[in-house]
Amino acid sequence: MSNFPPPAYFSEAQGSAQGSSSSGYQRPAAPPPGHRESSLPISAEQEKGALNEKYQQQSSQQSAQPPLQQNLLPQHQQNAKQPFQRNAQQPHHVQPQYSDHDYENLLPSIIQSLNRLQNPELWKDYVKFTRKMSSFRKMLGSKATYTDQDFAQISTMLIPSRKSHSFYTSREQVLQVLRENNAVGKLQEIKQTLQIPSSFPMEEVAELLFFDVVLYVDNSGSMADIKRQTEFKTLMLDLMKTVSIKDDGFSLRFMNKNDQIQQGVYQDLGLSFDNIRSEQTLKDILNSPHVGYFGVTPLASQLHQNVIKPMVLSKIPARGLAKPVMVVVLTDGMPYGELPPFSDRDGIAQMVKQTRRELLKYGYPAGAVLYQFAQVGDDKPAADYLNGLDDDRDIGDLIDVTNVYAKEKLQMNNDVADRMFYLKKLVLGPIDEQFDKADER
Repeated sequence: MSNFPPPAYFSEAQGSAQGSSSSGYQRPAAPPPGHRESSLPISAEQEKGALNEKYQQQSSQQSAQPPLQQNLLPQHQQNAKQPFQRNAQQPHHVQPQYSDHDYENLLPSIIQSLNRLQNPELWKDYVKFTRKMSSFRKMLGSKATYTDQDFAQISTMLIPSRKSHSFYTSREQVLQVLRENNAVGKLQEIKQTLQIPSSFPMEEVAELLFFDVVLYVDNSGSMADIKRQTEFKTLMLDLMKTVSIKDDGFSLRFMNKNDQIQQGVYQDLGLSFDNIRSEQTLKDILNSPHVGYFGVTPLASQLHQNVIKPMVLSKIPARGLAKPVMVVVLTDGMPYGELPPFSDRDGIAQMVKQTRRELLKYGYPAGAVLYQFAQVGDDKPAADYLNGLDDDRDIGDLIDVTNVYAKEKLQMNNDVADRMFYLKKLVLGPIDEQFDKADER
């Protein structure tokens, strides 16, 4: 174990090294899975129609136009240990081409999502339009009455909570994060990678900059099926394209024998499972012979052991949780073989509630840990189980689910707005309310 890399929750953890060998994994030609049109909210439906029209007008011109932001090379995300290199003809400092106005255009969805996470009571008042005097007096000062302008501030300004720890406390702090990560330029790169028009709205993806992202993969025996392998690897590579907006990348954890897999991959390839920044690194890890699929599905037990305990619970007593955490869970079935104190039937709900209690105990908001469950395969009982978590009145606000029915709809419809809406829902479902509510009836 002496060569085992330190996990992300140790301060001395380093970024991922890069492997030089190609694993030979080829992404299938099928479009990525997506949502059902019938479950889109009105705003998303209108966006879909308008954007499809733009797409038809612009897609024929894309090949004739020079690529956007040629001076922002994706390679700068692939190796944290190497300085950012540009072509000889390009100047080294290009980021100042973006103005404060460009970054401010990204603020609305970010501020609303952060207020929802950090100040849930005020956010519920805002959504329900109840205007509870007690809430507004605390946030906006004591006044005899509150106007529509006062009320509108909640969607345009960051209002820290007085009851719990706030990760972000000012508009300028949010702008600083966007500038440091070159968010505007990264969004253009993502559009190029996804081969969508530059006018297509992807601003919400910048919300990922304010979270630590962990991919937790069910590697039980049933996931060894070739079809499911292809599906979940495609899902992960699509996630990689959007998470690439983050300079610190994401962390990867497996459900079964996680430590053994990590150690083997690191010893053979020198690759860490933290701060993954490039598609090639992800491919090399997934295709390593050390990554196996075996055993049962103790989904909650191992999620707690491999992710929540080391990455969250170990940090919160000393206020060491720097960012809220979003856990993306890729699984094909219902939990089976859970370890005490978690049960097969209620293990996920038990784990989410236990984590929430600990967060609140140490002064963090309940939304400091959010969960996205992405179903792999077409098992209906599994889909019903996961949807039940999303619909749970107690913990549903912390969970979002994408299921097989949505994916089958898109596989028959190669529609750019459908594909992008599904991809945004996959990475933002528990963060951004418009995507969280998109599949609720």
